[in-house]
Amino acid sequence: MIKGLRAGRTLIQEEWADPAERQAVHELEAEGLITRELLPFERYQCEAHRIRWKNAD
Repeated sequence: MIKGLRAGRTLIQEEWADPAERQAVHELEAEGLITRELLPFERYQCEAHRIRWKNAD
């Protein structure tokens, strides 16, 4: 996951994502390495976030 995010890929994380993945995202966010944006609910049937590496443009 980190390798992909650093390469500029985006992770769409839904509320029922694997708990280990969710924990990893929370840790990266706490370290200030990623941005996490809540996506509009009408596009998804659940809560979803767009995860990006902070330095990826």
